[in-house]
Amino acid sequence: MNNSHLISIIMPAYNVEPYIEEAIKSVLNQTILPLELIIINDGSTDGTADVIAKYTDNPIVKVITIKNRGLGPARNLGMEHAQGEYIYFFDSDDLLAPYFIAEMNAIIESNNLPDAVFFSAECFEKKPGDLPEHEKNNYLTRKASSQCSTNVELIENLHSHKDFCVCAWSYVSKKEIWITNKLKFKPIIHEDVPSYYEMLLHINTSTIIQNTMYYYRMRPNSITNSGVTMKRLYSYKQIAIELLHIRKSCGSQNLFLFSNVLLEKSTYYMKQYISTSRQLQKKIKYIPLLRSAIKTKNFKYLYTTIFNLLPLGFQHALKKIKLFLRALNTDK
Repeated sequence: MNNSHLISIIMPAYNVEPYIEEAIKSVLNQTILPLELIIINDGSTDGTADVIAKYTDNPIVKVITIKNRGLGPARNLGMEHAQGEYIYFFDSDDLLAPYFIAEMNAIIESNNLPDAVFFSAECFEKKPGDLPEHEKNNYLTRKASSQCSTNVELIENLHSHKDFCVCAWSYVSKKEIWITNKLKFKPIIHEDVPSYYEMLLHINTSTIIQNTMYYYRMRPNSITNSGVTMKRLYSYKQIAIELLHIRKSCGSQNLFLFSNVLLEKSTYYMKQYISTSRQLQKKIKYIPLLRSAIKTKNFKYLYTTIFNLLPLGFQHALKKIKLFLRALNTDK
């Protein structure tokens, strides 16, 4: 094995005592071991640290303990300490396929060291394979295998197959991509959304495989299922604005399709922010949203932003007027 492309696994951990041992074992029981498993204990207050301590004597396990900062900053810290040419972000309540590292190494070697490898995942509750087919999340399944030589080709492929799975655990990537372009995860919920789309801008060669390499645990008290909170509200707004900021780089690279994708995704998070603000009965931050919308120079995005900022009563009235005018036009 050529050490130049060994993989570092980065695993932040916060209050995952019931799950983390199984996650660690899924790494240590790989058919081929990674270069290292970097565990960041992100200020856990349960027995997570005690479980981690059982594995500190393992030569590939490195443990970093910090005060709670959140998943994004913990991943960033792990990246700073990673020694591998490739890095992989692994969630501490999930599982890896036992051949994950062997498969990634083989793909990396046979595809001339691509910048990133994307793969499929599968949901489970207690053990992999325990969910019936109709309950598995198709969003986690890659629709086609492919080798891409440019980011334009990659984005077209992902778009055509609706394969924009933003989860940080759904790909292995070169550390150089992150360091050279100063990419970092934001201190927000859904921190992997802006980081994923920004990373796509800087990828040249890539490989997509349909193989299931990851098992995502469905549990009610995870970050993803943490419910409506002020932090989630703030995160929606930040993501909507951040995606528009990333979009500015699309013109220089002739990524017109990607520009539209980012507008679409930003629209979704903008709507989520406004809807959540109303749900929490919090004042909507109109100015940042309108300022960002105007800067897009996209009438549809601006109109959608203004429309969603209107009181719900006005929205319903405008929809009725629109339907009435459409009916009149049809009768002519």
